[in-house]
Amino acid sequence: MKKGCLLWLLQLAVLVGLYYLAFHGRFTPPADRIGAVAGGFFMLLAIGAFQNAFRARKNRARLERALSGAPFEDGQQVAAIGPITALGAPIESPFTRTPSVICSWDISHESKSSDSSDNTVKDFSGFSLTPCAVNAPGGTARILAFATLEGFKEGPRTGPEAFANAESYLQSTPFEKVGLLQVFSQAKDLLTDDDGYIRKDWRMAGDDFVLDSEVHTLNEEVVKDGETVCALGFYSAEKGGLVHGFGKGGEGVTLIRGGIEASKKRLKSNVGQNIAAGLLVLLASHFFLFMFLFLREPSARAERMEPRETALLEAARNGDLAAVQAQLAGGTETDARDTESNTPLMLTRDPEIARRLIAAGADVNARNQQASTPLIEAAKNGAAEVARLLVQHGADLEARDNEQRTALDWAVQSDQKEIASLLRDAGAKEPGKP
Repeated sequence: MKKGCLLWLLQLAVLVGLYYLAFHGRFTPPADRIGAVAGGFFMLLAIGAFQNAFRARKNRARLERALSGAPFEDGQQVAAIGPITALGAPIESPFTRTPSVICSWDISHESKSSDSSDNTVKDFSGFSLTPCAVNAPGGTARILAFATLEGFKEGPRTGPEAFANAESYLQSTPFEKVGLLQVFSQAKDLLTDDDGYIRKDWRMAGDDFVLDSEVHTLNEEVVKDGETVCALGFYSAEKGGLVHGFGKGGEGVTLIRGGIEASKKRLKSNVGQNIAAGLLVLLASHFFLFMFLFLREPSARAERMEPRETALLEAARNGDLAAVQAQLAGGTETDARDTESNTPLMLTRDPEIARRLIAAGADVNARNQQASTPLIEAAKNGAAEVARLLVQHGADLEARDNEQRTALDWAVQSDQKEIASLLRDAGAKEPGKP
């Protein structure tokens, strides 16, 4: 489990880094960092959904193999379909007293939050697994670890008998008091237990708790003794059953209610649902993320622009060499940007100003919101001497803007023959050629 968390964090870090590389310089801080974290997180969620779809598809193949009677392979993800039976006495579910091999339950109530919305609050919950096995065509497979249940959830248990049973269970059961800080460790205990017997009874309610049929809801998920299931998990020949495969390239144990057709239908549904969920998360989150970034950017840049940065940009635009020198001497940021992310080097047509800016450290490959560079802007504006300086100082000849045009593309389109010639002499590729 710890390895899985570390891998998840590593993937998140890589995705955040990639998004930051894409956003940095295009969006004003801290939007570039916030956008990178949000984009990486939502992309990881989408990837997780697609991975779940891939797992569901593999599980369908395992089901087909199990139905053919193929024996279980040690150390592999397998499927076992057949009746699940207790190896000793079955357990009783707390509310309906149903003979079971697995039972998950909780007692909860609805609570109003500060914004008047309803929140479900759990007062008690528990999970029980008694030693049991699935009798499948490929052999007998014991269920040795905590299982995720699919298709077993039913409506809330109601009626006087269910609440009387619940009250009796609460009175006779020793509960472990847990809070939010203990949830992670409790979950870890469940996921790492693989001896075939689990019983956890947790209390989140205070000492003044009183069960009330008008207030509280009783929920049970029950795997009945003898009912047909499809069990998916990591097979251990040593233990003769299904265990969790975390850290071994496998997954947890899953139980699907029903026979062959029900299992096929649910696994097929899982494939489609996870693909749809992945696409929805990917498209919706990135739509709103980019809406936020692009709508915020002009006002954010305007708010962040200091008067001296504005003065440098205007001086570069107007060809005022003395004003540019004064601003640079006063420590103004060489790559100050306007509301469209243009730098002074993008705005000037004066070669002497361009020379001073480059000498002061201006980025010759900076990009604005249209992904245009100083060299592309010089080609558009017919500033041949500025273009020559940029080429001499390592400007990227093949950089493309959002229209996928290079500086040579713009020079040819604008009939700037001198600029086109110097770009060709510098090695720029002809328009339309990769």
